[in-house]
Formats: sequence, C-alpha cells, structure tokens
Amino acid sequence: MKIKFKLNLNALTFGKFFFLIFALYILWFRYAYGTRPIILYGSAILVAFFVFLDILLRRRLIISTVPRIVKTYFVLALYALISGLLVAPNKSHLVSEVITFLAYSVICFSVAYISEAEGNLDWAFKIFVLCGIIISAYVYFRGYSYETDGVFAITLGEEQNPNHLAASMIVVLFALLYNFERFQKRVALHSMLVLIFSGVIILSASRKCFAALAVLLFGWIVRFLFAIRKKEISPVSTGSGRFRKELFAVMILLVGIGVGIVYMLNRFESTAVYEKFLKTISKGNGVGSRLSLYREAWELFKSHPLFGVGFDQFRFFSSSGTYSHSVYAEILSCLGIFGTLIFFVPLLATYFQQMGALLRRKFHHPTGFMIGLMFTVELFLGTGTIFLYDFYALFILTALFWLWEHQKASGAVSDCEQQENSRS
Repeated sequence: MKIKFKLNLNALTFGKFFFLIFALYILWFRYAYGTRPIILYGSAILVAFFVFLDILLRRRLIISTVPRIVKTYFVLALYALISGLLVAPNKSHLVSEVITFLAYSVICFSVAYISEAEGNLDWAFKIFVLCGIIISAYVYFRGYSYETDGVFAITLGEEQNPNHLAASMIVVLFALLYNFERFQKRVALHSMLVLIFSGVIILSASRKCFAALAVLLFGWIVRFLFAIRKKEISPVSTGSGRFRKELFAVMILLVGIGVGIVYMLNRFESTAVYEKFLKTISKGNGVGSRLSLYREAWELFKSHPLFGVGFDQFRFFSSSGTYSHSVYAEILSCLGIFGTLIFFVPLLATYFQQMGALLRRKFHHPTGFMIGLMFTVELFLGTGTIFLYDFYALFILTALFWLWEHQKASGAVSDCEQQENSRS
C-alpha cells in the first residue's frame, strides 16, 4: 500500500514537471528559439503518459469531476474531424489542426486531473507565473521589434503575433492575481510582477489586451481593497502584525496605482499601443480589415450553415489567406450551427450561471469575483482571438470552469446565500 502511494505521487510529480516543459515551450521557447517538435510532442506525450499512469494506479476516473468545458473540447474535436472530412477543401490541414486541438485538449484534461488530485489549481498557475517571468525577461532584454499597423511592437520573435503575446500575458496576470491570500503573503514581490507583466502587455501594442488589462486590474484592485476592509483575507499573523500586513498591502497597491497614473500621464503617449489607438480613432486602422473578415465569415456561414467549411478552413476561402481574427466568426463559419452550439452552449450557460450568482449576491468570495471578471475579459478577447487555436486560451477556460465547478461543489455559493438570508 505504501509503495502504491509513492508511485502515485511520483506519477503526478512527473506529470507536473513535463507540463512545465510543455508550457515553457508553447508560451516562450518556440518563438524565441524556433520550433523543436521533439520538445513539443515529447513533453505533451509524457504529461499524458504520467496522468494515465496515475489513473491506472488509482484505478479510478470519475468523469463527473472533469470540467464541462474539457468534455466539450473532446466532443468538438470528434465533430470537427467527422464533419470536416465531409466538407473541408484541405483535408490534410484539417486533420493536422484537429490533432493539435485534440492534443491541447488532452493536456487540459491532464491539468484538471492533477488539480483534482491536488485539490487546487495553484501548481498550474505557478507554472504560468514562472513562464511569465521568463517571457518578461526575454521581452525586456532581447525582445523582437515587430511591425504592426505602421507601428513597432515588441514580441518574442518574428513568428509571434504581438496580440498572442499580450493575450497569453493576460492569462499569466490572472494566475498571479486570482488568489488574494497568496498575493498578500508576498505583496511587494507580487506587486512588482504585476507592473512587469503589465509592461509586457503595453509593449506588445495590443489594443484589445490593453483594454482587458485595464478592466482586469481595476476590478482586482477594487475587490482586493474591499477584501481587506471586510477581513475576507485570512490573517497572516495575529494582533498588530495583521494590521501592519494589511497596511503594507494597501500602501503597496496605492504606490502601484500612483506609478501607473504617472506613467499614463507622462509616458503612455510615446508607446506603440497609444499610437495604434490614435490611428484607430483617426483612420480606422484595423477596423476595416476586421469587419471585412467578419463579413466573409458571415457569407461563408450562410452558404454552409450546418457544418461550416471545416476546422481552420476559413483561411482557404478568405481574401486575406488567414483566420477570421474572432472566435465567434471562426467557429460559425468553420464549424457551422452544430459546432457553434457544441462549443458556445456550455460556455455561455456556465458564464451566465456564474454571473447570475454574483449579481444576485449569492457568492461573495473574492475568487468568485475573479472568475467572473476573467471570464468576461476572455469573452471580450474572443472578438479578436480564436480560443481553439491557442493553448493558453483553452487552459484559462479549463481553469475557470474547474474553479467555478469546485466552488459550487464545496457549497460556497449556497453558503454565501444562507449568510445573506441570515443578515436580512
């Protein structure tokens, strides 16, 4: 029995280690140093291997504990393959992209499984924060100047779209911010990381991600200060020590806000993202091309309403030769009405359920607020990114579903509702 426990522990530990390798490759290495298929496929296979080894050793897999969105990924992959073989003009590209999506789905399943065994997602979020630190160091010291819309953004390499860098750093930032108690324990270090990660997003010159950054930080700051005021964060030490810790946390936040305001007033006008905003307002840069892509996606949907034109096949019909730059347009045109329902029904149903609990004041815990805030940010970013093609997007949806479903399972929502009723 002891030997079995030791093997279980080792299997999960190895699974987490190879997930670290996989995340570093996906988020940083491949853009900074070029593609290395052996690292990509090797780490992904080993993550899955050790997770399934642990499943065999435990002889138990409870399907109900798998996040709803991960189940959706597998159903969508099967649908995309079957329907795409019937309608896709480029079937070799279809099969390749579906296999990639399926591999990402397996990694998301592995993350959820390990988190279930660990009882939390902190291990995965810490890996993303570590990736964010490495990415930031590379961007600041060896960043690549990438021309976009007539301005020069900073990214990891010529193969990385700055919008992808910024969107992945939004996920990193959420991984750092979502746990209020963990943030408070090292408030000085974590506040410094917030500034560093925010700087990378600004350097990327992504307008959507800059707006997402502003919403995420503003919502988090207000909720964090409220949590301190209402003593929702567990004391780190007793007596006056708690007071000093809370005072220090507030001071760090106020200093960070002050630095941000000074930067906005004095330096923001010289950034590429500011220049892109000006060009958007004065000349409509980026708007016309995106609207043209959306119109093309709509026309494709009208001509292929049931199954679409096939997974990641929009690029073969588009005048631009690329994807539609929106998850909503892409899924509608590529997967048709059936694919749209498969993906968006569970996604939006869970989102509105979670937001409804917050608006009805049934869920006061800070984590619940952060889940709703990040969920909203991610749906907004979906107007310019495509969740299905980027691992960080699939990962954050998996994380949000896992957190929300475990909050419900633990009774946090109903407990908060009972507390509210007792007050009234």
